[in-house]
Amino acid sequence: KYIMDIPKLTDRALMLCNKKGLAGEIFIQKACSTTLEVKDKQLQTFNLADECGIGLRVIVDNKQGFAYSSQLDYANIENLIKQAKNNAQCTKGDQYNLLAAHSTAYPDINCFDENLSAVSVADKIKRAIAVETAAYDYDKRIKRIRQVLYKDIAYDIFIANTNGVNTGYKATQCAINTMVIAQDKTESQMGWELDHAHNYNQLITPEQMGENAAKRAVSMLGARQIATCASSIIFDPEVTCDFLGMISSAFSADTVQKGKSLFGNLLGKQVSASNFSLIDDGLCRQGMGAAPVDGEGAPMQKTVLIDQGRLTGFLHNTYTAQKAGTTSTGNAIREDYKQTPSVGTSNLYIKPGNIGAKELLAQTDEGLYITQAMGTHTINPVSGDYSVGACGYWIKRGKSAYPVRGVVISGNMLDLFAKIDLIADDLKFVGAIGSPTVRIRDITISGA
Repeated sequence: KYIMDIPKLTDRALMLCNKKGLAGEIFIQKACSTTLEVKDKQLQTFNLADECGIGLRVIVDNKQGFAYSSQLDYANIENLIKQAKNNAQCTKGDQYNLLAAHSTAYPDINCFDENLSAVSVADKIKRAIAVETAAYDYDKRIKRIRQVLYKDIAYDIFIANTNGVNTGYKATQCAINTMVIAQDKTESQMGWELDHAHNYNQLITPEQMGENAAKRAVSMLGARQIATCASSIIFDPEVTCDFLGMISSAFSADTVQKGKSLFGNLLGKQVSASNFSLIDDGLCRQGMGAAPVDGEGAPMQKTVLIDQGRLTGFLHNTYTAQKAGTTSTGNAIREDYKQTPSVGTSNLYIKPGNIGAKELLAQTDEGLYITQAMGTHTINPVSGDYSVGACGYWIKRGKSAYPVRGVVISGNMLDLFAKIDLIADDLKFVGAIGSPTVRIRDITISGA
């Protein structure tokens, strides 16, 4: 049950917490989502979801307790507080358990598409079908569309606590992706494209999406193996995003404090090439992690993690900041109202360079342009070791010579960062992680 008078509900909850001598926090979430999948111009799956709920966190005697419910009504609040308090008694006290402090400086950022609700389901289905049509029209060797998946979500967040935090926001996210199969005689290759935006009309056109996916698939036909060599590699932005996503936890202060971070003992030291800077920015609308406040009500902000190669900081929520004797960076994250805050990235991205992607390629005499990496989930965020399969194109004298498949690159992420020698200006986000095209020198490519 979702009641519209959220202020009265939270006032009652916080009043009861104060009355019982508890530090209390209310997190309320309402989300409406649409998910649909099209195949062979037919709707395959369709789901409309409407969910709301409340998470209640209390701290008593340095002990933290939590309870949640999908019922947002006055009668349930006292029961939730009782559950949370009882749960707290089962935990160990921790002097760093605190709730976020009140702020008067919340940033003004709007990530809500007022027009999304006016877009009909029929129009969304037509968009997905148009992606299929464009892929098939691009080349007769496109024989199959594995999927076209569209999803959007509109959500409201409200956060309040007994420290005076009383804030909230609403946001929308739209996403669409496709995977297509190109076939020539007995050979098959896959191509894909994906896009995200806060506003529906900011998604790339279905024609562009279908053509991009088809072009990737067709261009990989005739791919060959190459001999083992040491050469430059160029990461497509999406590939770099995959790598960053797998080690993003290494920048969490929680991971550092537990001794499980690759960067744990390197604060203030050079950890990459001097042309490399890494930023987490919850105020960047280009990424899907943008919001005015984090999951416990602290203001979002921009945090430089690596500045011209030097590790300058980690990401904090209120708990880890208290433990480290610093302040929150606004990086408390929550999956939904059923979870307590943890520490994570908002929008993590590599600072773009000042050279175009085409110019970067033109300046590459020879090397492998990697468009897809397989097995990035095996990258170890503690040691930084990686070994992944790759495919892409061999570059010769600044141009694509032929497609390549069946190779492996392996090493350590610190070594990879140290060998970055060119960064383009074509920043692209995949969800909440962004990167431009990046060139890395002297990497061993294991082939035939």
